[in-house]
Amino acid sequence: MMDRTTRVKQDYKALSAPQRPKSSPMHWFVFGAALPILSLSFALHMGDAAAMRQMIEPGVFESTTSLDPEESSGILHLTEQTLATILGEDWRNHSVELFADESTLALELPPSPFGDPDWISLTVTRGDSLSQIFERFELPRQDLQAITEIASYKRYLRNLQPGDEFRIKVGDGGRIAELVHDVDPLSTLHLVREGERFQSELITHPVERRQVTTQGVIRSSLFQAGKDAGLSQQAILQLADIFAYEIDFALDLREGDELKVVYEASYRDGEEVLAGPILAAEFSNQGKTYQAVRYAGKEGKARYYSPTGKSLRKAFLRTPVDFSRISSGFSLGRRHPILNTIRAHKGVDYAAPRGTAIKAAGDGKIVFKGTKSGYGNVIEIAHNQHHTTLYAHMNGFAKGLATGARVAAGQVIGYVGSTGLATGPHLHYELRVDGVHRDPLKVNTPLADNLDGRELQAFKAQAAPLLTALQTTDTSTRLAQNKPVSSAN
Repeated sequence: MMDRTTRVKQDYKALSAPQRPKSSPMHWFVFGAALPILSLSFALHMGDAAAMRQMIEPGVFESTTSLDPEESSGILHLTEQTLATILGEDWRNHSVELFADESTLALELPPSPFGDPDWISLTVTRGDSLSQIFERFELPRQDLQAITEIASYKRYLRNLQPGDEFRIKVGDGGRIAELVHDVDPLSTLHLVREGERFQSELITHPVERRQVTTQGVIRSSLFQAGKDAGLSQQAILQLADIFAYEIDFALDLREGDELKVVYEASYRDGEEVLAGPILAAEFSNQGKTYQAVRYAGKEGKARYYSPTGKSLRKAFLRTPVDFSRISSGFSLGRRHPILNTIRAHKGVDYAAPRGTAIKAAGDGKIVFKGTKSGYGNVIEIAHNQHHTTLYAHMNGFAKGLATGARVAAGQVIGYVGSTGLATGPHLHYELRVDGVHRDPLKVNTPLADNLDGRELQAFKAQAAPLLTALQTTDTSTRLAQNKPVSSAN
């Protein structure tokens, strides 16, 4: 007979529910650590119904939208297999089933910030050629050969400048389909592949021309004052050329001098892309005011005149070098710095950095180009039967010049150097009148090309609104007006 203790144990076993194996604490720790990861993934993609087909239990929050297989490329897949890797193979024994099948959790990538991936942008650096650019970016050499064979290559792509940009569209097989290059602010070169060749088109962009007025005050230099007034470097140099016969910008400038400018500007898509030419200008220097108005006369060549129609272009420039200083003036008793003897200095020395451009002081013909003993490299120009000028110690000559060649006032003829007997880079400049040396800073030269008669009347009619614009320029603002610009300018 079975004793009571044995029977009780048997009854207990018979009445008790079957027991599952006890889970180890490590399993629950791993499962708890994984839950935040699952929660974060769910929260980030709650808005994408197509990404979640089942949650918590099978059939709950089902979506009738399915993910297109093509849309799933490149996205993260989170499946039961992934969960099993994180939690262990027995994770199903200790949690609800999160997925009934191999459903996909889609994490969509943001759109590319670079726009069309088929287009690439290239910037020209110093010393770059088109060949070097193709080599650096591993572009097809056969495409480079095809581009160099088109007529537009020599004109627009052969001589590149640092900062120039290209936009290239890459087609099938890595071959170039299109190339776009902004030649200047107003035109764009567009190349399109046709078989193994390229067709080129120069696109001219529509621009709006406006009349702009501005003003500046000399604080440190003409360049800085012009820059503060919103003028481009080219416009500042043009301003200096306009008044070059009246003002020596190397020596005559004073703090507080004022400039006023009315110029034509070209706008593209509301942005100023090209400035010039100057239509009218005013410069107040040491208490004296000079005014200039641009006018194209019967010959069609634009020049600058005073309000009374007198030409601002004299026989000779005040100085043939921009922004320099006088290191030695005209003197009959100067001690020579190298020979250490009293020797007449029959010219003016302008100290300037080596390589500074030297301009012809007036229209004329080159009568000598070469080397002269202590003068070093020299050019001598005959301007008429009475006047000649000489330029010495030049570092080199401008290209294309030869004895007998005609030059115009302001044309670059060479560059500052220190050849011959010179202690440093400078220009030695001489003026002879009827063979006699004269001080270039003291010789009064006659005005030329003054307007009269009907030409003067036409000029004054055109100049009146421009002079009014100069007088109404506000010192605190730079005005761009939508005014038509006369085609006569």
